[in-house]
Amino acid sequence: MTHAYMILAHNEFALLARLVSVLDYPCNSIYIHIDKKVKDDVFGQVKRQLEGSVKQASLAFTARREDVVWGDFSMVEAELLLLREASAVHHDYYHLLSGTDLPIKPHSEITRFFEENAGREFIQGYRFPPRSATRWRLRYYYPLQHVVGRHLLGPLGLLQWALLLPQMLVGVNRLRRLPKDFYKSRQWFSATHEFVADLLEFYSRDENLRAYRMTMIPDESFVQMFAFHSKYRERIFLHKRYPGYDGLVCNNMRLDVWAKGFHGSPVTFTMDDLARIMESGQLWARKFSFEKHPDVVEAILERIAE
Repeated sequence: MTHAYMILAHNEFALLARLVSVLDYPCNSIYIHIDKKVKDDVFGQVKRQLEGSVKQASLAFTARREDVVWGDFSMVEAELLLLREASAVHHDYYHLLSGTDLPIKPHSEITRFFEENAGREFIQGYRFPPRSATRWRLRYYYPLQHVVGRHLLGPLGLLQWALLLPQMLVGVNRLRRLPKDFYKSRQWFSATHEFVADLLEFYSRDENLRAYRMTMIPDESFVQMFAFHSKYRERIFLHKRYPGYDGLVCNNMRLDVWAKGFHGSPVTFTMDDLARIMESGQLWARKFSFEKHPDVVEAILERIAE
């Protein structure tokens, strides 16, 4: 069984090097997108270091680099770029990771898991009720998100919120282009070649991709909306029911813990989290920082070494 690991990275390059090192097996192909905001000289240095360190896996960097902004369509563009380049060669599974992820199981255990669950899709998703404010993300236009980023309460962020009012008054509803049931969750997934090929074919049609341009955080819904409204729904790996979101939670086999807040982000793990991480039953975890907490990174790498 062959695996394509697609990594979105923009910092923590010492951690990225360690992630790549534990993926260095003959059955793996590694595809990396480095954010365009990373200066060319730093990118060149990282590229040379990683190319020189990989001995068994194949390694490639995307031909184009996107300037990825949080919550913006540019994240979708970077994902699609990785998917297109990775799927040019057939792989049994495609795994989307961030540059601050780590596997938390040995390579042999991860490959055995996918052999035992061949044909399943590992995509997390919640179905949000009709009146959920989360639907606003795709209902209205957010023309400034590429410059607002995470600064949703800054001057440009407040201006963008103000631009919602006239849209409400005239009845803008971009959701009419989409299926009635709205699904979203984490963007990270593991999927089969058949799924990836059909996803790319679907979004190659501009009328399908247009629904996510100038929206808010489209990377958390464009894969889910395709998956849950297609034949692949029956192949998604079911985890548990989550009544608060009126639907199912499907396990993407990744552990993360989110901080509370207006736009929460994943908590950075420390040594205090080690037992929780290793006993989680998941295959990968995020996020880590080698710059701030190298001890937990090294402890995990020691435990999964083969």
